Amino acid sequence: MEKLKEFMKNEIPSKINKQEALAIYKDEIVELRKKGYAYVQIAKYLNSNYRLKTCRTSVATFLKGEIFK
Repeated sequence: MEKLKEFMKNEIPSKINKQEALAIYKDEIVELRKKGYAYVQIAKYLNSNYRLKTCRTSVATFLKGEIFK
């Protein structure tokens, strides 16, 4: 069971869209942005740490959507 938890922590299900994938890491994305990190840096962080391939535009769109909720 521990291996399953580790796998699920490190892999994003392929059946969810980019915005849903970003929502998983919402707290980290918001914190990085508050600390002054650029969208491209946040995208790089997500790719490096979670193998989430995204771009600065997707991160910006996601954050703008969160602001207007």
